[in-house]
Amino acid sequence: MTDEIKNYENIDIPYNTYLSRGEITTPESSLDSSNGTKEEEIKSGDSLNDIWIRNFIRSENWSPKKKGFYIDGLTGYAEFSNVFISGNIEALTGTIGGFTIGATSLSAVSGGNTTTLSSGATAFSAGATGTPTVTITQAGIITATGAIIDGTSTLGGRLASTIATAIDSAGAFINANLDTSAKTILGSFTFGVSGALQIGTYSAGVSGDVKISPSGIVGRNSAGANTFTIDGTTGTATFAGTLSAAAGTLGAVTAGTFTGITIAIGTANNIFKADSNGIYLGNATFASAPFSVSMAGAVIASNLTITGGSITIGSNSSIDSSGNATFIGISSLNMKAYTSFETAGRFISTVGGSGANSFGNQGVTISPGATATSYSRLLWRISNNVYGNNPTFVVTITALSLNASSNEGQAFIGLGLPTVSGSAFGFNNSHIGFWIKKVSGVVTVASEQNDGTVGGNVGANIFTIVDNDVIELFIKVTSTSVKYYYRKNSGTLTLGDTQTTRIPTGSDEYISFSTTNLDNAINFSFQIFCAAYEH
Repeated sequence: MTDEIKNYENIDIPYNTYLSRGEITTPESSLDSSNGTKEEEIKSGDSLNDIWIRNFIRSENWSPKKKGFYIDGLTGYAEFSNVFISGNIEALTGTIGGFTIGATSLSAVSGGNTTTLSSGATAFSAGATGTPTVTITQAGIITATGAIIDGTSTLGGRLASTIATAIDSAGAFINANLDTSAKTILGSFTFGVSGALQIGTYSAGVSGDVKISPSGIVGRNSAGANTFTIDGTTGTATFAGTLSAAAGTLGAVTAGTFTGITIAIGTANNIFKADSNGIYLGNATFASAPFSVSMAGAVIASNLTITGGSITIGSNSSIDSSGNATFIGISSLNMKAYTSFETAGRFISTVGGSGANSFGNQGVTISPGATATSYSRLLWRISNNVYGNNPTFVVTITALSLNASSNEGQAFIGLGLPTVSGSAFGFNNSHIGFWIKKVSGVVTVASEQNDGTVGGNVGANIFTIVDNDVIELFIKVTSTSVKYYYRKNSGTLTLGDTQTTRIPTGSDEYISFSTTNLDNAINFSFQIFCAAYEH
C-alpha cells in the first residue's frame, strides 16, 4: 500500500483550525454494534466547526417519536421532542398536528369530517366530508347550517337579542307596526313619492300581479293583459271584467256591462225602466206597460210602424221592405199549384229502355226498370218562368228500390230541364233541384243548380237515404240565394244548403221528376206522393 501523503489534517493526531493538537481516543465501546460504524464522543466544552454525518446522529436518550432527537444523514429525516425556531419554517408537504400540508391549504380528516384552511375562495370549511356545515369565504360570508348566536353577539351592529325579540320561532316578524304572523299592518306606513308596491309575482301563463305607484294602480293576468287600471293623474278607470256596485253615481258611460241593477229614467208612468223583468216604458209596472220586451224576447207594443228594412222570423220566414212575405208552408197573395199525381194526362211522360211512370192511388212511381240503359222522366208544366218571383217548391217522396248492390243510379227532382238518358244526366241547362245519386252502395241527396253556363253547376251533398225513407224536400228561391230544406221520416225541418251563385233566371216552364240506372241493370225507382209550387 502506497504511503498516504500527510498534511496537518490527516496525520495521526491532526491539528485543528487553531493549529493545536488534542488527543483522540477511540474506545471499543464507541463502535455501534448494529452497523459496525464508530461513534465519536465530543467532550464537554469542546467545539465543532462543521459536521458531516455519514449515517445518522441522535441523542443518547432518543426514543423514536417519544423523546430526544434523531437526524438521518442519508434521507434527511429528523425527529425532535421539542423545537424552538425563531425564523421561518417552510414545508411543501407533510403534516402538522394531524393537519396535512397542501400547496395552499391545511386540512385534517377525522371520523368522516374534514376541516380545511385555504387561501382559495373558501378560506375555512368544516363538517362532513364533501358536505361542510360551516364555511367562511375570503369575502367574509359565513354559512352555517346550525349556527347559534347568543344575545351578546351582533349582526351589522345589532344585538342578536334585539333581532331574536323581533322574529319569533316560526320566522315571523312582529313589532308595534307590523305582524307578519297574523298578516296584519299595526301602524301607519308612508310610501315615498317615487315608491311602488307590487302584490303577487307575474309568471307568463301561471300568475298575474298588481302594482301600486304614484302613477296609479295596474292589475294584469297571467297572459300579461291588463285586467284593470286606475290612472293616478286623471282618475280614469278601466276594467276588463264586470263592474258591480250596490249603489253609486256614474257620469257618462260609453261602454260596459251592468249586472244586478235597475235602470229608471223619468218618473211615475212617464218612465223608461230596465230590470229583471225586461225593458218597458209608459208605465212603472211591467205588466201594464204599453211597450215591453220580456227576458224571453216577447214584445208587446200598442202600435208599431216599420219604415224600412225587413223582418226575419227564424230561418224560414221573412217580410222584406217591399211587403213581400216568405213563409215555409204558408203564404199569401201567391200563385199556388198542387198535385197528387191524380192522372197521367196532366203530365208529359218520357221513358227509355224498361223505364215507366206508373200512376196510382199513392201518386206516381218513376222507374227506369231493371234493364240496363233505361230511364224515365215526368214533366209538370207550371208557368212560362218557374224561377221568377221568388218561387217555393215542395215534394214528398220515398225510395222504393235503391238496391243493395253497389251498382250506381241517379235521380233529379226540381225546377228546369236537365237532360237525362239511360246512361247519364246533363246539368249544363238551367235548373234548380235535388240530385239523388248512388255511389258505391251509398245513396246521397245533394243540392244541384246551374244558370245555363256550361260546366258551371254548383251544389253540395246534404244527407243520405235508404229504401223506404220518406223525405220531404223544400226549395226556396230568391234573387240572391237558393235554400235547400229537407225533413226525413217526420223529423226536424233542416236547412241543408244555401247557394248564392249560378241562380237561373230563364224561361223554363217545367218541373222535372226523372231517374236513370246509368247503364246498370237495377231499378232505381221512387214513389212521389205529392208536389206543390207557388210564387
